[in-house]
Amino acid sequence: MKTIFVMSDPHGHYTILKETLFQGGYDEHNPDHLLIICGDMFDRGEESLEMFKYLYRLNKEGKAIILKGNHEPMLESFLKNNNDPFNYVNNGLKNTLGDLMHCTAPFESFCLIDEETPMSVETFYKWAPIARKQINEEYPELLPWLESLPYYYETKNYIFTHGMIDGICEDWHHPKKDLYGKYLDWDACTWARPEDFKNSIVNTDKTVVVGHIHCGLLRSLYGEDENDNSIFVRPDDKKVIGIDTCTIRTKKINLLIIEDEL
Repeated sequence: MKTIFVMSDPHGHYTILKETLFQGGYDEHNPDHLLIICGDMFDRGEESLEMFKYLYRLNKEGKAIILKGNHEPMLESFLKNNNDPFNYVNNGLKNTLGDLMHCTAPFESFCLIDEETPMSVETFYKWAPIARKQINEEYPELLPWLESLPYYYETKNYIFTHGMIDGICEDWHHPKKDLYGKYLDWDACTWARPEDFKNSIVNTDKTVVVGHIHCGLLRSLYGEDENDNSIFVRPDDKKVIGIDTCTIRTKKINLLIIEDEL
């Protein structure tokens, strides 16, 4: 039997994560404690480098399970070959890359070095390979680690994942979802929409723990207080627990503590 400490969507808020774990009684040196992060370690917050170093170490020491959210592939894609500025501008990747490169607004800083360098898509295409090379050389373990992260973790009575499982396919381990024709299978589950929280689950009796969509929005689906971002248990059948607290806005991270066999 393990005491399992579950968090999701810390989004670069390392200090809040550590304080929440301390208040919850998590002890990384206790062999009966296990930490599970249900994805979205990075982006938006200002402490992605500290988050990476901490969770990478715990994961490699067998003290933490780190799952893939929808933001980990954004960083993974950039570190491979993606020069598209969309995630940099819109999804908080700017903060993550800046932290990893030890500067603020790294692309903007690059443009300011030469006053004649415009902030344009074309300039971003020139800057991205430079940034990619710097990060991959300084942290050669980062990209292989991101590529290795699983989409789910399963214990005797629980399934932990980022967005949602496919609850109606023959075997939830092998989802058959298609989202917008862009995301398939586990990628589609990871990008779950709010209404997916209410979907039927007929292929497992286990309780599913998810992040991705903040609990206030999930509550609003059931006519409850949308400003309450505390942990939310699906009221109709208790089969799904939402734990995302929208950390960028609330400056809090929910901590679910359960006892279960691995």
